[in-house]
Amino acid sequence: MADNFTGEIDERLEDLFGDDDGFSDMGEEEELDDNPLRELKSIVLSIDWEITDEVMTKLIDQISELKTTFRNDKIILMFLQLLGTIGEYVNTNRANAHPDSFKILNSLFTQMNKVVQDDSMTVPAKKKILAAELNKYKRLKTKLVPVKTDNKVKKQPKPAEEKRKVKDSNPGNIEPNQLAAAVEEIKKIIRSEFKTLRAELKLLRERK
Repeated sequence: MADNFTGEIDERLEDLFGDDDGFSDMGEEEELDDNPLRELKSIVLSIDWEITDEVMTKLIDQISELKTTFRNDKIILMFLQLLGTIGEYVNTNRANAHPDSFKILNSLFTQMNKVVQDDSMTVPAKKKILAAELNKYKRLKTKLVPVKTDNKVKKQPKPAEEKRKVKDSNPGNIEPNQLAAAVEEIKKIIRSEFKTLRAELKLLRERK
């Protein structure tokens, strides 16, 4: 039986986030001078403009520093872990990264920033926000990892059909082998990170 932590999210996800899927404008938020996420915000906004080695290195380094800062806060640590996973995927695939990955990156930061700055927010409210972000992450995962049915990978389309689908969904004329490499990369990242995320979620539920 699903607990209230995840069950309510499944029932009200559309009401909570609406048509724009909950991606808010980070630039409109009022921030405190001592907000520990100020530097991370600047980096995430930079990624919207241009993905460079320098920016991606700063992202990885900043997430590592923040994991030390929030080492005693399991919820923030999970936000940072999700940010790191999406950041690694974007860094690996750059212009070939799935468009939703950039939206999720921004959404993760926005919601984490909200949790960090609002001292009056209750733990259940924080968990609710985290669960919603995790759902977005899972939806991205399903778009990149082959669907399995009865422990078997779903039947792949015939070559001609696959070629047509790639052409229709690939206006930039990216080679199919490049797309396949991108998918394999995110599969590796997600498999590794999801083991840790599941363990963290289990700990959160046990501490309720």
